[in-house]
Amino acid sequence: MATWIERIRDTVKNLFRGVQTSLHQVGHLAALLPGRHEASGRIWIDSGGQVHVQNPHALHGLYPIIIVPPADSGITVEINGNLAEENEVVVEASDHIVIATIPEPPLSRFDIHIDDEGMIAVLTVEYRMGKTRTIESTEPATRLVIPVKTEWEAPDPITVEEVLEKLHRLGVHPDRVDHETLVDFVTRQESGSVRVAHGIPPVSGTSESYQPLPVETKIRYYQGIAVDRPGFVEIGEIIGILVPGEASHPGITVWGTPILPTAPPPNVFKLGDGVEMMERGMHLVATRSGRVRWEPGHVQVIPEKIFTGPVRTTLAYDGDLVIEGDVQGKVTAVASGHIIITGSVMDAEIVAKEQIWIFGETQGAVIYSGYQDVSYPEVLEQLRRLNEVLWILEHGYHQVCERMPDSHVVPGKIFAWLVQTKFPEWRSLVQWLEKMKTRSPYRKNPDLRLLVEDILPVIGREQLFHIEDVTLLERIHQGIEHFIDTVKHGEQGNFLSGVFLKVAIHTMIRSAGSVTLQEARLCDIESGDLVDITGQMIGGNVTAQESVTARTLGSEESIDTFVSVINPRGFVRSHLIHPQTVVQIGTYTEDFTTAMTDVVIDQG
Repeated sequence: MATWIERIRDTVKNLFRGVQTSLHQVGHLAALLPGRHEASGRIWIDSGGQVHVQNPHALHGLYPIIIVPPADSGITVEINGNLAEENEVVVEASDHIVIATIPEPPLSRFDIHIDDEGMIAVLTVEYRMGKTRTIESTEPATRLVIPVKTEWEAPDPITVEEVLEKLHRLGVHPDRVDHETLVDFVTRQESGSVRVAHGIPPVSGTSESYQPLPVETKIRYYQGIAVDRPGFVEIGEIIGILVPGEASHPGITVWGTPILPTAPPPNVFKLGDGVEMMERGMHLVATRSGRVRWEPGHVQVIPEKIFTGPVRTTLAYDGDLVIEGDVQGKVTAVASGHIIITGSVMDAEIVAKEQIWIFGETQGAVIYSGYQDVSYPEVLEQLRRLNEVLWILEHGYHQVCERMPDSHVVPGKIFAWLVQTKFPEWRSLVQWLEKMKTRSPYRKNPDLRLLVEDILPVIGREQLFHIEDVTLLERIHQGIEHFIDTVKHGEQGNFLSGVFLKVAIHTMIRSAGSVTLQEARLCDIESGDLVDITGQMIGGNVTAQESVTARTLGSEESIDTFVSVINPRGFVRSHLIHPQTVVQIGTYTEDFTTAMTDVVIDQG
């Protein structure tokens, strides 16, 4: 019977509690009830940190609430053994509430890291202030916000002696410790990292090497025309000096162990033609007049050949070619260096590996400057095959000589017999070689043109079958092998290219470098750098990689003129632009229909 009565009482109690909770959640309704605050429950913390709860005195009173601090506050609230996580919790007198603080002691610690090579030791220090929280007492209220008093505690400082002791345990040599940096950092008592010990890297040193001496720019006169020749030297002039190498030095780790230096690379320096060592190798001296060309590991003096014009036959020269006079007709001038022409050029082809100067009028000509790179598989394959056949022919000649020691053997006849019986492809190889002089893009490569001009007089047409001196083939072998090796290893070098003309009419110009001229009429110009026309460009096309400048573009007769700059950041500048002139920069195009002055066009 007693149990049944207790169950009814608990049910009624829970029902009333639910009603009071609902009234709390909808406070605007509970406010209509008189004396609600006086009838509501109370919650408070006594001086010993214990939580007390008093239930409401009447049905319209509210149960008290405890505000639970956030998880990172360092305060925990347990209700009946369960950790409270809600922001606000309704409690009653029968609840067991425990409020506790999470201790945060002060922290001071450090670590030392040494890299795998043993070259650097880094000290990392971490400081953190300690916190001691105390729960303070409160007065009874309907809501409890837990008051906390926080006291800060500084960590124990890390000492220099502690760091030095750990460095010693890690095997760091005392001489490698940066004591000044260590003391300064530790004294500041701040968190962070600093290098406290350093190794010394080894120094490999350098080998002795030759360095160029400054060469005064000389003025050379060709038919009374003064031409600046940078790098030109006279025979016997000192062009380089031997510079001693630097000694090697061993290194040392932070542990004090030595590190042996690697041996310096050997000084592989090759003296080219026109250069000799003097005074036991201390000086490099020019043994001929010409232009000095320094390349990595190599130096040579490029010879200069002066040819008196007019030129009406093909000229090919391995060096700087100077023509004092005119070049006329369907002829070609090819050089591996500069080409300087004091007269005019009419209907000819001029091909140079470096710069070209023409001081007379240029009309109906084709000009190539700076196109030295050749890596066409067909060219290399054909040259290898040609060289292979020539080796076999030469070897066959020597075998015949060994079998017939007392007989006079004519090399050409042996070659003719071997070609007829073993190498029917010979004639096609020679024909391919002859076409190299006229086929594009091979024709604008001076190295290939010079090689062809050197080979054809010996083996072209039927010349091979009339050779009496077999040593002529040695020069061909060396030329082909040098060309192939140059292409294979990319040793073309960075040569200064450019074209400098006065007046050009109906002329095609292709330059890997800049193009400078006074006047251009109906020309086709392409430059890998910039085009500068000090006078007028009338008709034709000009394309530059970076910029085009001219005093006048187009003409009053409105002749179609096209100007293009490939680089979108480039520009075109002209004092006067006539109608019928089209300017293109990158993808931007402007068509001039009226004359304009002082024009600068770019995409900026």
